[in-house]
Amino acid sequence: MAATALPSSGAPMPEDAGCDAEDLVFVHDAFRRLYAVLPTGVRKTPPEDHRRVARVARGVAMVGDALHHHHHLEDEYYWGPMQTRRPACTPHVELMKQHHARVAALLDASAPLADAWTTNPGAGTAEAFAAHIEEIGALLRLHLAREEELALPVMGEVFSQSEWDAVGAQAQKAYDRSQIFLFFGIIQDSLTPERLDAFIAEVPAAIRILYRLIGRRQYERSLDLLSAGTVRPGPYDAAARRGVG
Repeated sequence: MAATALPSSGAPMPEDAGCDAEDLVFVHDAFRRLYAVLPTGVRKTPPEDHRRVARVARGVAMVGDALHHHHHLEDEYYWGPMQTRRPACTPHVELMKQHHARVAALLDASAPLADAWTTNPGAGTAEAFAAHIEEIGALLRLHLAREEELALPVMGEVFSQSEWDAVGAQAQKAYDRSQIFLFFGIIQDSLTPERLDAFIAEVPAAIRILYRLIGRRQYERSLDLLSAGTVRPGPYDAAARRGVG
């Protein structure tokens, strides 16, 4: 369903308001892809390989930490300005906050299930953990679809490009290297060649160099681990994974 622009009202916006917020969708696509493969990765990891089980559990936690950080940044930097500059979007913002709280509760509930699986690997503990990850993924798909439909058009109108870029830079600082390479790889695989060139041009040179030297291999190993070898790096249709289904 096409988004409808909300009426202008509220506090004055920057004179240069208006930004390209599409890069947020790229991040969303990475989370959609990861939460689609993680349950299979848990279910198909050999229970007798305790070291691999522990590595997968750490990987799932790493993705969860990245999702929590992503939502924290949105809570801190996006919702307040959106409400003050465009008060009519308040119902949309409140819905986003509710979704974030529900996702956070599910992420918090993941730890004991992961501990049970790593302590006693087996079909039962793996299934309980995998089913919980699927629950997170289902809620996340709904949330991301609603955010892209309801909130993203407002973001593109009320933030200046410099404000938007500053939040993006702040986000990059908080991710550790393993998270950066995993998401950098998945995002690249999701983009068309035209979008990929523009995306790469905006990435700091240091990250581009490190990714060529070590990051791509780390991404490939991480995706293989987290999917239990069922997903290979390479282009995929991110648009087909969008929506609530």
